[in-house]
Amino acid sequence: MPPSLLQMPDVVLSTIFKKVDLYTILVLRKVCVDLRNFIEEHKPESNIDHVIVTVNLESVNLSMPFNIINQVEMSNLVTDLPLHYFSGMARVSICRIFVSGEDVALLKEMFPQYPSMIKFHIHAECVNKPQYERILGKSQVGRSVYGGRLDKWLCEIGDDTVQFALFGSMDNWYFSVERISK
Repeated sequence: MPPSLLQMPDVVLSTIFKKVDLYTILVLRKVCVDLRNFIEEHKPESNIDHVIVTVNLESVNLSMPFNIINQVEMSNLVTDLPLHYFSGMARVSICRIFVSGEDVALLKEMFPQYPSMIKFHIHAECVNKPQYERILGKSQVGRSVYGGRLDKWLCEIGDDTVQFALFGSMDNWYFSVERISK
């Protein structure tokens, strides 16, 4: 009888997961708890270039061409997915109802952990600038290219400088985090 998939060393399993597509990984997650735990712990690379989500009144369609994913843009779909789900990507642009202080703290932690992360942009209805200042310090106030108020924080994180920026008004806010030097 051939050995069980779970009896293989981690190196072999990692190599197998690098060769399979996302659909296979998702199926294998459902096989047993041990495989799911291995996949969660080792986060195998997926072979997705981009994901397209189309939302209609009757349906939600998802299409995934299979090359490596490094960018996500969700311009019209509000998501409440935890931000760490986007941690391996270079560029992220999402919509949320609220950007919390916890979100800002998590982004501040994520940028040094993931050197490939370049920019993280959140379009939100509500923000809490006093919470951000408790985490990032006092902001530098300026004007955006559109003439509105722009709050910026520059943080030295490891060898990098990361810029946090907040601009907008009322229920139309933009919060961005960008690596500006390496």
